[in-house]
Amino acid sequence: MYYAGNYFTQAIAKKLTISEEEANKIKEEAGFEREPVSSILKECSLTLIKEIKDTLKYYQSRFGNRVEKIILAGGSALLPGIKEYFQKHFEEKVEIGQPLQNIQKTSPLFDSRKAILFANVIGLALRGIEKNFIDAGINLLPEDLKKQVKILHREREKFFRYIFIYFIAEVFILLIICYILFRLGILKLKIPI
Repeated sequence: MYYAGNYFTQAIAKKLTISEEEANKIKEEAGFEREPVSSILKECSLTLIKEIKDTLKYYQSRFGNRVEKIILAGGSALLPGIKEYFQKHFEEKVEIGQPLQNIQKTSPLFDSRKAILFANVIGLALRGIEKNFIDAGINLLPEDLKKQVKILHREREKFFRYIFIYFIAEVFILLIICYILFRLGILKLKIPI
């Protein structure tokens, strides 16, 4: 099941018997702070909260690490009161993601309220320009998995280096053979005039 903005909007529309357009508008205005929308959103969020708790428990038991912070992202992270509501359910610190925090405020992109909508795109762009993307920025992979990915990355680079060297050697050998055959008169070069 998909638990995000559209799911919340549809639940509000159904419970209040209003259009999805109206439901979306009052969802964005009331959020987790005003009734009756607050109750609907809280009810819709219970499954999501349970899944997050299960994921945190699994991660801790599987990898022995503890998550210290939960970062809310996406359009629903803009709902009034969502951070405070989620914080009540988790020991970990809950905060709204700030993907533009290191971008100068003079940038036309800077809009602190809606910055979270660009989180995925900014993250992918930053990862794309980083040569060593495995170690750069936020990488939630466990250390043993990071090491495996690094090894695979190095092996892939080595493989392509060998392919390139092999290709250059083949071209060089072909040129030598052609030169020898040309010098022996076996290969003749015909230039059309």
